[in-house]
Amino acid sequence: MTGFGRRVASGVGTLALLAAVVVSTGVIGEQRLSTDERYREFTVTGETGTWVSTDTFHVEVRSTQAAGVVADQSGWQYQTSGVWLLVEVRLVARTEPTTIGYAAVRDDRGRTWRATDRLEQPLLHWSYPLQPGLPVAATLVFEVPTDAASSLTLRLSERADPRMRLVVQIPLRVPATQVTAALADPEPTVVEPPRLVGEDVDHPGWRP
Repeated sequence: MTGFGRRVASGVGTLALLAAVVVSTGVIGEQRLSTDERYREFTVTGETGTWVSTDTFHVEVRSTQAAGVVADQSGWQYQTSGVWLLVEVRLVARTEPTTIGYAAVRDDRGRTWRATDRLEQPLLHWSYPLQPGLPVAATLVFEVPTDAASSLTLRLSERADPRMRLVVQIPLRVPATQVTAALADPEPTVVEPPRLVGEDVDHPGWRP
């Protein structure tokens, strides 16, 4: 083999080795990250009574109430083998109309329950667009096991699939004594529909 031929062969061998290293490194990198890790969500945390903001909306949890029985506006009652949680929130879009596609609660064991679909919740599922500068009061309703009711965190996001999105996380304050009292009360708690509010919103960031 001539000197030129040896140099070409050597160069080809070096490129093949580099390509093998790159491929090997890529495979190793993929094996280290699960699908959930590659498409993980980004969380923004807050507390009840304070406003929390994402890139598309502001939200404030006003209160959380436990109930043994709930009723909708038509008077239809809904029983549960666990306990109902009614989370009163204020929401407003930031600069463009947006919706709440994901609403769930998670306990300290990592179990998650989405907002119930046993009764209508107009705010959710893309059916109620929030508008910039127009705060909305709403009640989110969840059906959860009684053993989880006092250790829950509310989770909200713009999309139904919160992966690679900002997710608001706000711990909920539900004493065990409140849960016990709610389960002993046979009177239903009526779930109010979303409504526009203004005077009772104290947050300068929501104004357009």
